[in-house]
Amino acid sequence: MTDLSLSADELRSRHIDFVTKRITGDRAREDFVRSLGGVYDHFLAQRVRDVLDPHALASGIVAVLTHENVAHFGAPIGRDVHARVIAALQTDNTKIGTYVPEAARAAIDAIVSHPYPDPKNVSDGSVFEGLIRHIFEQEAIEEVLHDILYNALREFNASVNPFFADWGLPGLLKRLLPLGSGAVLKSLGAVRAEFDKRLDPEMRKFLLSFSRNTKIQIASYVIANFSDPKFLALRKSIALFFYEQTLAEITKSLTHDVRAEIDRAALAIALEVVAHEEPRKRLALALAAFVDAHGDKTIGAWLATLGVTERPDLTPLAELLWPHLRMALASPPARAFIENISHEFVASLAGELASKSDAGVA
Repeated sequence: MTDLSLSADELRSRHIDFVTKRITGDRAREDFVRSLGGVYDHFLAQRVRDVLDPHALASGIVAVLTHENVAHFGAPIGRDVHARVIAALQTDNTKIGTYVPEAARAAIDAIVSHPYPDPKNVSDGSVFEGLIRHIFEQEAIEEVLHDILYNALREFNASVNPFFADWGLPGLLKRLLPLGSGAVLKSLGAVRAEFDKRLDPEMRKFLLSFSRNTKIQIASYVIANFSDPKFLALRKSIALFFYEQTLAEITKSLTHDVRAEIDRAALAIALEVVAHEEPRKRLALALAAFVDAHGDKTIGAWLATLGVTERPDLTPLAELLWPHLRMALASPPARAFIENISHEFVASLAGELASKSDAGVA
């Protein structure tokens, strides 16, 4: 027979051992897997406004996403995950198209086929128009056009100029003056050299303004004809090109130095965002608007408005979470928490017994 006359310290020690084993053992795992569905059902029955406090959530996010937490906790983890993901992709020779089923391809095809900008209002001041014009305003585009046009003009002059091309004046001289044409052609060659010498600076001067005007015209043409069937075919061909590329090929250029710069940029942007008040205000306003619109509905009723009516199978999620939850429950801080609660319980129980004993004596 078990001796129930235990001291307070013995009772507390046994209680702590019992609770610790109970919440980390196999029975606890079964209870957790079974009860997660019940928790979900209970959650669905709660009103949105009782679950979501816009001010508290916005303030909590701000409190979590501090400069120190982002820079010294989130960023190092993000860098490591980024490096490992890229390293894995750089050894993956699977084509991207393998992961794009027909339904997705049809949707992407519809996106790239969308007539944007609106053909009825081409100059709509959209970001698209501004981007196209900005691209063609760059000096690099002007240099490309200048070099292409310059080489084209030189080649055209060499092959089409009737004074120097073989089919033009030289050919006529050979036919009309078969005996004396050599000297004339020699003189004509000297004239051509001088002509080319004088023509070159004039061509370059002409192309300075012509290439500038041309790039503006090209930008306007692209904007006006972006919905033309040929441009639609171009956009579709870009998607088809990427379908045929492997993940390794796409990520090959992401070297260690490039990744480091990406991480540095991402961290700087994240820190700048968390430092500004405006994103916080927008978040709080958006949450408040959501609660105003749906606050009196239950979570289940709100999900139903989104088309979520099927109850998910939570068993796999519970199985996935349990090992990590068990590790947390078995940790020294968790045991210390249990010890504190047990100590408070035994102390309160001892106090009640002492009060009853005093009352009995009185």
